[in-house]
Amino acid sequence: MTSEKRGILTPVHIAVLGIKKWLSSPRMYVVFLMLAVFEWTLIGDVRAYAISIGMSISCWYFPFLFVNNINCIFYYFALILMYCNAPYVDEHQLYLMLRSGRRNWFAGQLLYTVASSVLFFAGMAVLSVVEFIPNVGFSAEWESVLVKLSQNPAAYGHGLYLNVPFQILQTYSPWHAFLLCFFINVGVGILLGLLIFYVNLWKSRGYGAAAALAWVAVSNTVTQKIGLRRWMVVLAPTSWTNLSLYCERNSRVSVGFAATFLLAGIAVLSVLILIRAKKYSIEALEEI
Repeated sequence: MTSEKRGILTPVHIAVLGIKKWLSSPRMYVVFLMLAVFEWTLIGDVRAYAISIGMSISCWYFPFLFVNNINCIFYYFALILMYCNAPYVDEHQLYLMLRSGRRNWFAGQLLYTVASSVLFFAGMAVLSVVEFIPNVGFSAEWESVLVKLSQNPAAYGHGLYLNVPFQILQTYSPWHAFLLCFFINVGVGILLGLLIFYVNLWKSRGYGAAAALAWVAVSNTVTQKIGLRRWMVVLAPTSWTNLSLYCERNSRVSVGFAATFLLAGIAVLSVLILIRAKKYSIEALEEI
């Protein structure tokens, strides 16, 4: 293998090692335990309703986890906890940096941010299926339980934290809704992860998480107060994970706008991180 090929693989190797470290990180166990417990509690009424009428819940339930702003805030707080120790420098990472070089190491951390966002939301999607077992259906269409709930939200209890908007069922097929919600969430997750990374390169660890927490809280609080049709929604990317936004006729945000904003934001932050990396003074930090 040529030195050029080894250079290309080095960032990938660093990203993979970062993912493997999850197995020994108490913080990551806490993150996914939080998700599992919160989802189990959240879908409790829906699960009970499906059992009571003897019907199955669709395996495509994932998009409806983000319809409510309060739910979205909690999920992204868990994601921020996963990223809060960026740029992930410890004694082992210092050794990897010496072997790979500063540029490759930082490129590897950027790839790790992308991979961890994908795995985070993939884990959420899997949990949204597993936690309905044995009352889960694998039809390619919306299950009748979701249709019933979209027409009669009171059927599953208080309905304060979860609902099934009928307009989503009308506008999207199950696989379309799932993929759209999944990739928008992954994009927003990467954007927040890179924001934490970049801020932490300038300030001590904790400032990046504070900035991301503020953006998430303000984004979802504002959209809850002003609705989805106002122009301020364009500055609230975590609200874009609610597919109801794209069903609104007068919505300020389209799928194309969301994708363009997220890709541009990820690209800009990645470049800024690599520029800052040239002058960043690296010291080993304890794992959070």
